Amino acid sequence: MNILLVDDDNNLIKPLVNLLENYYTIKTANTLKEAREVVKYHYIDIVLLDINLPDGSGIAFLDELMNLYPDIIVIMATANDNIRDAINCVKKGAVDYLVKPYNFDELKLIIENAVNTRELKRKVWQLENEIKSYQSDIEFIGISEKIKEVLEKIKNVYDKDVSILILGASGTGKNLLAQLIHKKSKRRDKPFISINCAAIPETLIENEFFGHIKGAYTGAYTFQYGKLEAVTDGDLFLDEIGALSLNSQAKLLKVIEEKKFMRIGDTKEIQFSGRIIAATSLNLEQAIKERRFREDLYYRLSVFPIELPQLKEHKEDIRLLVDYFIKTFNKKYNLDISGADEKLIKLFEDYDWPGNVRELQNVIERLCLLAAGNILTLTELTDGYAKLLNKDLMTNKKSKIKTLEEVEEEYIKKILEMTNNNISQTAKILGISRKTLYNKILKKA
Repeated sequence: MNILLVDDDNNLIKPLVNLLENYYTIKTANTLKEAREVVKYHYIDIVLLDINLPDGSGIAFLDELMNLYPDIIVIMATANDNIRDAINCVKKGAVDYLVKPYNFDELKLIIENAVNTRELKRKVWQLENEIKSYQSDIEFIGISEKIKEVLEKIKNVYDKDVSILILGASGTGKNLLAQLIHKKSKRRDKPFISINCAAIPETLIENEFFGHIKGAYTGAYTFQYGKLEAVTDGDLFLDEIGALSLNSQAKLLKVIEEKKFMRIGDTKEIQFSGRIIAATSLNLEQAIKERRFREDLYYRLSVFPIELPQLKEHKEDIRLLVDYFIKTFNKKYNLDISGADEKLIKLFEDYDWPGNVRELQNVIERLCLLAAGNILTLTELTDGYAKLLNKDLMTNKKSKIKTLEEVEEEYIKKILEMTNNNISQTAKILGISRKTLYNKILKKA
């Protein structure tokens, strides 16, 4: 915990330093100018601030601190027992007000309370981020050898402070695996914070990472924490890391190498003590060759690489996944579906699932909502999904798929039959001219 003592009376500062330096890191300043420099270049948690200083009012400096660094705890001090000043300072954000000369026992207690307040603020803030990003019930479903290999491999890094890179196609469960690693690690009681690098515009990604101080740029009307600071000693999950620009990659690399960063617009460094888990569906080695991804960042991130298989590579897990998703949606939508029909399971096992587990999850959710009974069947495969599945199954079995031209020919024949070969009426139904219809008929003649 870093404490800044701001007072022009060195006879007061020296005993304070002696009292506190065994417990906290102490910085001192005799003027507002010196105090501004300390706050500018050092991370300060608590400020003991005199109201009357040689170059200005401590109350005005309190306003500055609250505007730029609202997380700082400020205790005001004065030689005058002025109740109005006390009330004014508390209204402006100070946590307490002391009259000099200090009662050291009282001062020590107030500082201890300020430290507790600071820690409580941080914990509340961490909890807010954790609630937004962390799911308490994490399960990675699978009994296949490929999934067992993955689950066995990640045991090696649960409690290792190394960067982890999860590779795999979209929908294979990279986010879920990252959360599982966090849940099983010694960091489980710390935040798990996720950033989808592909979903945030380039102009905002650095703000998301580093946060900013008030006035850092046009539109920065308030102070904002960044995710690097919010994660503290937890895990920061960077999904789709391959979408980062080269400029943002360079700044992330610096954080990983130096274990520190600065908020945008600030000049003081903050220690980064979190662990980075990155994921991508992109072929990073190819991206490196194409100069779209930094090779040095790749090696920093891939200290421990893990590759997730596509669903078509572990189809023996489909039945288990279907049961799991049915239970999930029963709970979510207050349903009572007991399972899936064997014909439906067989259809699922024959399909290649280009969208992987996420696609299967989407289909099961839709079927649960459409189910007429308590068993999912082929009947629920409506809204075009039956056609999609059947078309892909036909392709897999090398069955002949009709061309667009053949489909058009059959459709024209069907409309002609409906109109008793009335050319004008058929052309009108098809939305084409008589001449165009004649040409199409002649072409097939």
